[in-house]
Amino acid sequence: MELTGDTVDVWRVDLRAPPATVRFLERTLDGDERERMHRRGDPSLRRRYTVAHGAKRCVVAGYTGAAPAELRWRRGRYGKPELCGRRPVRTSLTHAGDLALVAVSAVRDVGVDVEQPRDAETAVRLADRYFPAAEARLVRGAEPADRAALFARLWTRKEACVKATGGKLAHGLRLPVAAGDPPLLTVRDLSLPARWVAAVALRGDAPFTAVVHDWAEIASTVGCQA
Repeated sequence: MELTGDTVDVWRVDLRAPPATVRFLERTLDGDERERMHRRGDPSLRRRYTVAHGAKRCVVAGYTGAAPAELRWRRGRYGKPELCGRRPVRTSLTHAGDLALVAVSAVRDVGVDVEQPRDAETAVRLADRYFPAAEARLVRGAEPADRAALFARLWTRKEACVKATGGKLAHGLRLPVAAGDPPLLTVRDLSLPARWVAAVALRGDAPFTAVVHDWAEIASTVGCQA
């Protein structure tokens, strides 16, 4: 698989994988990932973690030519993983419920986030607490049926920006994203099924195109399907 500098590939991963696939993907994880997986007491949480991180390895393997289990990441100041070794493409992983997204960029730092909209009351309360005043008013002033989705749209944009820059979420919640791109970042909303809201961000102000793919379509071709 190939990437250009003005394209981001976003791979959609269904975390409801069958047991054989989960076992296969667990074998691709490194020691740190396995330790993190085992710390999750709930079996469903262990499954989601395993599939999300194993699928990320398989996706990135398709761009680098390395085997999924051979890939290594180092962590930046705030924990953002950075790929080591040859052809170090930039990556970002997010998951919510039974959906994960893996974003891959050729040269620019990338961040991706996905959320399921909350209820309208919670959306307004969180916007009032965390968002800039203008965006909080925007959420509060929307039609009741639209408040949760609008909040989720703004939240995913902010979190995608934070992940692209490798910062902490607390640093990004005040970042204004409703009226356009923040300084030195470019954000795109992603088109997903109705109950999901997602966004991807790249460092820099050059435009880019985000292309959404289904990981299941390429899993067998990169040797990541049991």
